[in-house]
Amino acid sequence: MKFGTVLISHWDGDLVPAQVYQRMLDRIVLAEALGYYSVYTTEHHFANDPEYLPFNWDKARFKAYDLAPDPITLLSFAAARTSKIRLGTGVILINYDNPLRLAERAAMLDVLSGGRLELGIGRGAGQPHSGAFGCPAGEVEGQERYREALEIIVRAWSGERFEFHGKHFNFGPLQLVPTPLQRPYLNSDKTGVPLYTSTGNPENLAEAAAQSISHITVTGAWGDSGIEKYNQRQATFAEACGANGMDPAGHLYPGQLFQFVAPSDAEAEDMAEEYIAKYLAHVEAHYQRQRRGSSVLGAHLGSEDGIEHVRELARQSVATNLVGSPKTVAEKLAAFLEKIPSINYLSGIADAGSPPPAFVDRSLELFAREVVPHFTKLREPQLETTGA
Repeated sequence: MKFGTVLISHWDGDLVPAQVYQRMLDRIVLAEALGYYSVYTTEHHFANDPEYLPFNWDKARFKAYDLAPDPITLLSFAAARTSKIRLGTGVILINYDNPLRLAERAAMLDVLSGGRLELGIGRGAGQPHSGAFGCPAGEVEGQERYREALEIIVRAWSGERFEFHGKHFNFGPLQLVPTPLQRPYLNSDKTGVPLYTSTGNPENLAEAAAQSISHITVTGAWGDSGIEKYNQRQATFAEACGANGMDPAGHLYPGQLFQFVAPSDAEAEDMAEEYIAKYLAHVEAHYQRQRRGSSVLGAHLGSEDGIEHVRELARQSVATNLVGSPKTVAEKLAAFLEKIPSINYLSGIADAGSPPPAFVDRSLELFAREVVPHFTKLREPQLETTGA
């Protein structure tokens, strides 16, 4: 079993961006010292609308959901301060970029870090300002661009000279330099860093399986319905693997849960209820789903009791995430893995909602020292490196 951590660079309160980055980088160094297998960061863009404060939240102004518009830059800086921990994107938005530019930057990070990059990819659908990057507005066009971009990245990382002629990208023969240091994929003989897609689209999952690209889940657990959706996605992926003559058991399947670990259940639960609610306010301040009439969190968000609805969601999430004392969290994790047996790579979202730094750091330590030892490790991925 692999255990990583996910860090979100929320910008709120009285901090300035430099302080947000420094706190995150210090935490990455701590995670490496504690033996975490990986650290993942996210990609989001632009400051929040200062005139929109979800649910009339009165504790702090939510300046920006995330200060990581380019995860490659952030992880490159982290690579210089670490030597072992793997560096992942959960996820990078390939429709927001030229796939050749992304392939170049990702390959550079892999080389500079000594072969530690893991690239989680997604489309970026649902972000309110995607039009600023010239992203396709329609579902069909967005899917087409996503698939072309993924094919270009995989072919570019091969190190071979190639050309591409598609609907959205068209270029003559070229060769990417440098190529990634890691060879091969986790579970195939293709060249490139470990790739994970966050898509739930059955066609995209089937295409990913055909290329030996696994899938990643990038949110906490919101109850049995979320578990059911995950298992349906895994069944689709496993079926596609079988159709392509590959063993689905050979892949890693990263999943993410909120992580609030404290010496007592009471302390962990109190912190989780407060800061997961704040996290949900951060989400709404950024995505503006309720404001745009497309909320996925429930009809109550538009009413006066919206904040109470968010707090109730936070209370419910305590039961299905890594919340509690180390003993309780170990028991919850064992039960969770029984419900989703395919997950073999779990990352805790350690700082959702910006809890006090001392709490987050202690939570990371308690989980690493008192929970992880209860779980047997899977085989280490067979990653080779070259001098490319």
